[in-house]
Amino acid sequence: MRTLPGIRCVLSLVVSVLALAATTTQGAQEKGRELRGGWYRWDPYQFEENRGPLRELRGLDIQMVTRILAETGSTVSYEQIDWIEHQQQIKNGERDIAAGAYKTAEREEYAWFSHPYRTETDVLVTRRADQDRLPASNVKDLLAALSASGMRVGLVSGFFYGPDVKAFALDPANADRIFYADTDNTNLSRLLKGEIDAFIADRLVVAAVAWRAGVQRQISQHKIPVFAADIHVMFGKKSTTPRDVEAFNLGLQQLKASGEYDMILRHYAMPVLLAITVQRTWFHLFDIVGTVAFAISGVLLARREHYDIFGAFVLASLPAVGGGVLRDLISGRSPLAVVASPIYLYVILATVLAGALAYKVTDYLGKRGVASDSVQGVQLSSNIYLFFDAVGLSAFTVIGVVVAVEQQCEPLWLWGPLLAALTGAGGGIIRDVVRADSNNSNLKGSFYPEVAVLWGFLFSLFLIWEAGRLNLTEVWLGVVATILGALATRLLVMRFGLRSPLMAATAPPDRQDQNPR
Repeated sequence: MRTLPGIRCVLSLVVSVLALAATTTQGAQEKGRELRGGWYRWDPYQFEENRGPLRELRGLDIQMVTRILAETGSTVSYEQIDWIEHQQQIKNGERDIAAGAYKTAEREEYAWFSHPYRTETDVLVTRRADQDRLPASNVKDLLAALSASGMRVGLVSGFFYGPDVKAFALDPANADRIFYADTDNTNLSRLLKGEIDAFIADRLVVAAVAWRAGVQRQISQHKIPVFAADIHVMFGKKSTTPRDVEAFNLGLQQLKASGEYDMILRHYAMPVLLAITVQRTWFHLFDIVGTVAFAISGVLLARREHYDIFGAFVLASLPAVGGGVLRDLISGRSPLAVVASPIYLYVILATVLAGALAYKVTDYLGKRGVASDSVQGVQLSSNIYLFFDAVGLSAFTVIGVVVAVEQQCEPLWLWGPLLAALTGAGGGIIRDVVRADSNNSNLKGSFYPEVAVLWGFLFSLFLIWEAGRLNLTEVWLGVVATILGALATRLLVMRFGLRSPLMAATAPPDRQDQNPR
């Protein structure tokens, strides 16, 4: 029996429409697919942060993966879960992806791996008092010394720390000294409580967790890295396909090409690298020296203009911390630096009291005819003071840029130098406004805030370039170069009496060198 031509055409048309609909539906499902992920406490890669009344999931891995999947038209849902359980669910097909994973032969049996999107370096962390107990020149020597020391070591369940650490942990001789935890936060807490003597973790995670807890100076990272390798996103073979991985890799390339990749790295990783550097003792000393120098300027003014002790404290506080308060308010930093640590107010108070006592002694000796003026001694004291003031300006320049990075002020090349100038010179400007001083030298030709702007700008450009490298040594060198550059620039300005090139020709004589800040 033959089929009528009209009926055959109709049937063909129906089949074509149904095939097209099925293809369209399948394409929409692939494009709008929601992948099942998980997260655990791993700052700065994965963490929760208060955002107003709510807690928001943030971190380098979270934002990176979310943005890359958005490029492919997919989304990802997150649920807090332990890493070892996350791996098991990837293996069973209950979850689709896991970020922040090393590629190992064991994991390749049940997961696909994306192209690497960052690198990671694991280090051994001890209490600062124990930092010299494990001399070593390589990782094998370090682990041998660790084994011989009898120190208790903390690890995170399910983490891979490289083949050397794996062999160390599986050695029966070390079995009773290995303690497993759910997160690095737990291991840090155990270390500080004395429950373990060391733990192994990613260097950025250690710095971030210690930074947020305010215990940076209580711990030490061993100089020999334990393990370093590329980091990938895992895709479960039971619930995803190679096409999903290919789409992710394409999204990663697009993110890098747009420049957003480097911005994400700078937002989450760079503050931690900077924190490691600026929390070192030598930088803290520079910060304190600068605070003392700025406070002294207020004490000198209080003496010259006959303020009482409270007035002296106000005049000392404004240049020392006023610029930092203004900077924190503008950038939205919370809590304010002066509130977070009382050390600055202690230093200012001690400086004011020491200054008041020194003047009392000088006045008493003067009345008794004992004191005598020495022009050479006064000049020497003035030069020493000016040097320390320049030290403070250079340290505060770095701090201003660091805050701009922490608060994600973009573009950094603009906000970095602005916050540097506010930190270094803003307090002195506020002080002179409070004193109703019409000859505010910081605003009338003195080449002082310009030093902070110049080196803040150069330091910001360096950090923008460094975002794709994340090398701790290079960041440290950048901080040192900025401090030395700003210090040398300020000393040259004072030595040759340089003025702002944009000042009016009829500007009044500069009072900056006689009364910095």
